[in-house]
Amino acid sequence: MAEKCSQDERENAQHYFSYLGLDVIVRQAMESEAIEEEPVLAVNTPDPIQCPICITIIDELYSQECRTCHFDLTEKNELAIQRKRIAWQEKISFEHKKQTEIAHKLKYEREQEEKNCAKKSVPNWNPNYAKS
Repeated sequence: MAEKCSQDERENAQHYFSYLGLDVIVRQAMESEAIEEEPVLAVNTPDPIQCPICITIIDELYSQECRTCHFDLTEKNELAIQRKRIAWQEKISFEHKKQTEIAHKLKYEREQEEKNCAKKSVPNWNPNYAKS
């Protein structure tokens, strides 16, 4: 998102995007200093692949499709990638909102059921009985 931002800025951004229903991944980078060391022999291990749509790290280095979002990893059109990323984020946001609404509805129904059980457990209360 931004380079050299403070911890507060990262937390504010994370809170804001989480509020919108988006998953947030915070990565911290370290600056490397120029240190003279012995050269390290490069091993022919390719870097892990990361899906440009859902940001999933793909274990199979020669995979053609992301298992999470089913994006064709051979796609090179940047505009198409951006559109698919937006669509993926909207889908995730919608799913998060739907899950939140379901949880809220279940909580409300549980509270109503507890109130009804509490009313049933109290014997018929007669307000005139208390006055006499």
